[in-house]
Amino acid sequence: MTYTILSVCSHLGTLHHHSPPHTTPFKTQQNCRPATTNCAALLPHALITSSQSQNSKNTTLTLHSLTRLPSRNFTPPEPISCVATSTSSNLLFAGGFSGRCYIWHIFTGRLLAVWDAHVGAVNAASFCDDDEAVLTAGADAASRLFLIKDVISTSESRPDSCLRLVGHTLPITCVAVGYAGASARVVTGSMDRNARIWHLASAKCVATLALSAPAVDVVLTSDEAAVFVALADGFIVCAHLHTLPLASITASPNLKRIHPPVQDVSAKCIALSPNDENLIVGYTDGIVRLYDAQSLQMVSVYAKHNTTASITAVLAAAPATSPEYPLFERVPERVLDPSIGETFRPLVPRNHGTRSYDMALSIISEAYDDAFTDESDDNSSDRLEGYHKELEARMRRENELLERVHQLQERNRQLRAASRKMLRLLGTETSQI
Repeated sequence: MTYTILSVCSHLGTLHHHSPPHTTPFKTQQNCRPATTNCAALLPHALITSSQSQNSKNTTLTLHSLTRLPSRNFTPPEPISCVATSTSSNLLFAGGFSGRCYIWHIFTGRLLAVWDAHVGAVNAASFCDDDEAVLTAGADAASRLFLIKDVISTSESRPDSCLRLVGHTLPITCVAVGYAGASARVVTGSMDRNARIWHLASAKCVATLALSAPAVDVVLTSDEAAVFVALADGFIVCAHLHTLPLASITASPNLKRIHPPVQDVSAKCIALSPNDENLIVGYTDGIVRLYDAQSLQMVSVYAKHNTTASITAVLAAAPATSPEYPLFERVPERVLDPSIGETFRPLVPRNHGTRSYDMALSIISEAYDDAFTDESDDNSSDRLEGYHKELEARMRRENELLERVHQLQERNRQLRAASRKMLRLLGTETSQI
C-alpha cells in the first residue's frame, strides 16, 4: 500500500513529504512549528499543527493543506498542548496547558464546545473511532472520557466525564485508542514508567507494562493486537496484547525492543503505516527511520531536515481519493480481514447516524441557514437548496457503502463457517481411514 510519511521539525519549521521507498523528500513545506509530539494531527488532505509565536504567548492552530485546499487558522485563547482530529475528519480537538479543552468544526471553523477537563495541562487526547467520545489524558495522572453530545449541548464549564481511568501515579504523556467502539482497548503511557492497557467499557486495567523509562509516545495497531511504546531512554518496546494474561505486569526485559540506532539518540515520536506493516520513528538527531513492525528490523533511513534538531512529529498519510473533507472514509482492509481474531472485535467506524454527529450536523446546518438568509442575495435559496441536495447525496452514498461493508462481513462469516465445517468433515474421514 502506498502512503506518504510526513515529518515535522519545529526548530526549522519544515514539513517533509517522503514517499517510501524513496529516502529523499519530494516536497517541503515551511512554517510548521508544533511545540510537542501531540501538537500535530492528520486529516485525509491536511495536517494540523499547533505553534506559538516567539514574541507572544498567542497560539495558532494551522491547517496545512496537502492538496489544493486553502489553509485555515484556528486561534485558541491560550497555548495548546495537544491536538486530535475525529475519524470523520469533521471535528478538531485541542487541549490547553490550563486543562481546558476546545472542539471546532473543521469545515466551517466554528467553535462548538469549551470545557475544563483536567487539573493541569491536557497532555494527550484521542477520539473514539465512532466519534461518540473523546479521551483526554492530563498532568493530573488521570484519563477522562467525554461524550461529544454532552460537551456540545451543556453550558457548564466543567461537565462530568462519563468514564475515568485511574491508576497512574505521575502525569500521563501519551494515549492510544483502539478501533472497537465502546469495547476498544486503550493504552496510556506515563512518567511513572508504566504503560497500562485498559478495557474502555469497564474502565478496568487489564495489563500493565513495566518500562525502563518514562513513556514518550504510544501507538496501537488497527486490530488491537500489538502496542509500541517509545521511551525516554531511546528504546522502543513492543508488546503483543493477545499473549498478555489479564491483570499481568510484564517487565521490559521480557518485551521485544528496538535499540537506539546511535548513542545518545532517542525516539521522539512514532507512528504506524496505514497497513500496520511499518513503524515510523522520528529521532532526536533529526532523522526519520522506518522499521518492519513484525521483525523490528530497520528498513530505511530518511534524509534529515538540514539540522541536528529533534523531529517533533511523524505521521503516515494514506493517499487521498477526494479533494474535499469526506463525511465517510473507506474502511481499512484489515478491518474486514477474516484472519483477525474475533476476540479483538474489529468494528466498522460509524461516522454518521450517532447522536453526537446528528447534533453537530444540526448546528452546522443552522450556521449555513443563517449565512443564506440575506434577502438581498437572489441566489441564496438556490445555493441553500443545492447544499442540502449535496448533503443528501453524500448520505445516500455513505449508506450504500455501509450496506456493502455489512454484506462483505456477512460473506466472510459464511466463508469462515463453511471452512470450519469442511475441516470437521476432513477430520472425520481421516479418522475413519
